[in-house]
Amino acid sequence: MKTRRFSLKWFGWLILGATSTATAENLSGAFNAKGDLAQEHLLTNTLRGKIEGIHYKIRLLYRDSPTTVLAIHAGKTEIGTGELARSIADEKNHNLYIFESLIDGLHITSTRFDEPRAIELVSKSESCLSIHGFKEKIRKSICIGGQNEKLRSQIKQALSEKGLEIEIVSTCPEHLRGKHPKNIVNRCKKAGVQIELSNPLRKRILDDPIFRKKIAQTLADELSR
Repeated sequence: MKTRRFSLKWFGWLILGATSTATAENLSGAFNAKGDLAQEHLLTNTLRGKIEGIHYKIRLLYRDSPTTVLAIHAGKTEIGTGELARSIADEKNHNLYIFESLIDGLHITSTRFDEPRAIELVSKSESCLSIHGFKEKIRKSICIGGQNEKLRSQIKQALSEKGLEIEIVSTCPEHLRGKHPKNIVNRCKKAGVQIELSNPLRKRILDDPIFRKKIAQTLADELSR
């Protein structure tokens, strides 16, 4: 079968429901052999036997922005992260990538996340913001990490000044710091920022659209500086 060749600029809001092998054919002529190998590795490990559209969805919105917002553990894995990522991206027309799990237990760590569409998108982006969740059951707290120190500092200051009743963790645990160079958020040109949200904070983000919009506006403003 002849493969049509596209680049990301052809795609708006993309929800693909075929198998991952088929969607790689449909998506891109921008992938080289390395990208194909990355997909093969992913398919033969965490996603072995999983079908896109049944076990997970990939949602991609390319707006020709220098910034990409990611939620690679959306859906049943880290509830609320996809909704916030979409809100942030919509505020300033940033690019958006969401990997949404439709089943329990589908978790690919940030340093191993090599889904080709995500890799292509972040490689075209100047900076990235990745939204995650962590297991804190009482406090409405947030950990801010990633390799982009300037953006990280801006976001911390902005959230502190907005009076959003969010506890910013001063020293995040090692596994939440998002500093590894292979972390998907650090694979954009200027590296990025990883934000980890506690369970109660994510619940409020889901339940309170006004609160969600305030956070989204704050983060989007800092990404656009």
